[in-house]
Order: sequence, then C-alpha cells, then structure tokens
Amino acid sequence: MVAALTILVSCGGGGGSGSSGTTADDAGTTEVPGTADDTTTTTESAEPELPDADPSTYIGRNRVVHLLVRPDGSTPTLDIWARRSFEYAPILLVEGLEYGEVSDWYGRPDHMSVVAVESGAGPDADSVADLFSANADQTYTHLVMFDRDRDAASGFLLEDDDPASSNTFPEAEPGAALVQLYAYQLRLNPLSEGQSFDQTIAGVPTSFDIGIVGVEGCSPQPRQTDNGISPMTLGGTQRVPFDLQPGTTSFTFHGWGSDHEDCADPTKFGPVDISVQAGDRAWVLFHSRDGESIEALTVPLD
Repeated sequence: MVAALTILVSCGGGGGSGSSGTTADDAGTTEVPGTADDTTTTTESAEPELPDADPSTYIGRNRVVHLLVRPDGSTPTLDIWARRSFEYAPILLVEGLEYGEVSDWYGRPDHMSVVAVESGAGPDADSVADLFSANADQTYTHLVMFDRDRDAASGFLLEDDDPASSNTFPEAEPGAALVQLYAYQLRLNPLSEGQSFDQTIAGVPTSFDIGIVGVEGCSPQPRQTDNGISPMTLGGTQRVPFDLQPGTTSFTFHGWGSDHEDCADPTKFGPVDISVQAGDRAWVLFHSRDGESIEALTVPLD
C-alpha cells in the first residue's frame, strides 16, 4: 500500500459498470446404453482455461482508496479484481485493502471490467462495487464508499490526470503546493443522521465554510474569486482547491450560509494540519469510519 497520512480529529459539539464475466459451469449427464448393469456415466463440461494477460499490455493508471462503511458499521477488507474476459483469466490487482488504506497503482488489460469484492471471495464473487478504469492517457483515484441514498456501495472517481476532463487535477503554482479538499464520504455515510440541511455526522453538519488559523475571516480562495466565482463550501461533490506555501497550514471548519460568512464561529472539528513542500499536489479526503469522529486522509498524487 502506498503511504498516506491519516489525521484523526475530534468534533466540537457538534463507475463505469463492471459487468460480471461469464462463468461456465454447465454439467452434462450422458447415459451409456447397453451395459449389463444399466449404469450411468456423468461427464462434466469443463470451462476452457484462459491464458494470463501480458502485464506489458496493461493500460491506464489506477489506485483505490477504501472508505467503505456499511450501515452496520462494518468496514470489510477488499480485493480488487479484473474479471475474466473472453481472452484472459481474471487478475488480482489489489489484495487485502483495509479501511483508510490507499492501494498501489495498477493497470489492466483493455476490455476487462474491474470490481471490488470482499477479500478472499475470488473473482467470480458478487461485486461490492464496480469501478471505472483509466485508459492509456489517464490516471484515476477511485473511492469505494457506501451511498446511503442508493443503499449500496459504489465506486467514485477522482481524476488525477485526464486530458479530456475539466475535473483533472490542476497544476500547482510555481513555488507552492496545491491541495484539493473533498468530503463526499460524510454526505453519503450511512452512519449519518437526518436529511438535507439537517443532516449531521459526528454531531456536526456535513458541509462547512473553511478557515485557516491566523487568517481573519474565511480562507481566501483566489482560484475562485479571481475568476468571478464565489468561494466554495466543503461538502457534497465539491473539490475545494487551495494553493499553499511550503510548511504547515491549519484548516478550520465552520457553519456555512449567510449567518457564518466570516467563519467567526468555533471550528466544528479540527483544526486539521496539512504539511506540504513546493510542487506537492494532494487530495485531502474527509471521512468518518464510526459516525463519531471525522478524519482527514491526505493522498499525494505522485
């Protein structure tokens, strides 16, 4: 597993469809006539053995972040498989991924669907979640999370590098680092309570205005405001970018809306410290594994 920084913070009051490959398991029974004891001989039709794909033909660059919490609070260990195709045998891409871990990078052969299954269940097991797959010129981070609205686990896509997508991760400014804050797991989390504007997790809302320790008011967002766009709120599918100077920046999180535009109310959780060097780029993923606390997982791009 690649290294990723997990920060546990206390609260202050508050895909692309991967279709299952065909599995042939048909058995034929043939009676052999004319035998003295009228016995029956049974023959099994065996599934043809497929070759392994040549790793040099794998395409795309993918990794998986395990943020799946089920409604019962369990966080199953996951394996990631490329399902068997008409040409190739199934491929175990990632094994034994635990909650809060980030997998190593992997590619896969073209036209092979990729799924997450419970660890040890094998490539033909029911999928926990279907995953998108990067093509030759793409780099993707996939989040496996539970979607309480669909009452099912799903794979969600963050584009690290996708020339055709407006969501591709921007470049850092010279001499600075760039992080993007993302908190969709809090919104989808089955351990959250309430609905819509009244939804909470760990006793606090699932959306926040963002502050920085030592900066008066809410944190500046020049990538937004310099282009005539309002500052972004952390929550839902928003990816909130911040250009940071080398060193450590402490983020705070406040009630959002017209009553909290100055971020003067106490932080709802944290502060969360993010340490960077010039040229760094990273996702900062906010999540809750137990419904009682909020964590920040920093996932560098490279």
